[in-house]
Amino acid sequence: MYPNPITNGTAVIKFEKVFAGKYTVQILTTTGTPVMQQIVEVNAKTQATQLNLGKQVTPGMYLIKVLSAKSEAVYTDRIVVQ
Repeated sequence: MYPNPITNGTAVIKFEKVFAGKYTVQILTTTGTPVMQQIVEVNAKTQATQLNLGKQVTPGMYLIKVLSAKSEAVYTDRIVVQ
């Protein structure tokens, strides 16, 4: 996920070495409350997808979680929105 910190409300998440299919990208507060969710269709072994955080994600620290179609976490990280 880049950039981190996010300064313009837009970030890119890069999927590498994952199976094709639908993935759920979640942005959560540090207490686990969902703020944003987006479904991403991955068709290639390496794919970059742009996320528009909009005004619903205010400045602060968040967790990003990517879940497979089976609801298994395949990626988790912390991000900062400025």
